[in-house]
Amino acid sequence: MEQTDATFIKKTYSQEEKQALIEGWKQSGKSRMAFSKEHGINYHTLISWVAPKMLV
Repeated sequence: MEQTDATFIKKTYSQEEKQALIEGWKQSGKSRMAFSKEHGINYHTLISWVAPKMLV
């Protein structure tokens, strides 16, 4: 059996990128899950960006 090493690269986003993605999600009308899959963002990462904004 061949063993493969999974390599995970953590993408970092600037404040401007985060804000643009949050606005894109709001305007899309899609669920957070669907939007995160479509844009290659971890669902929980998107949640962590959106949750503080929703409290305001």
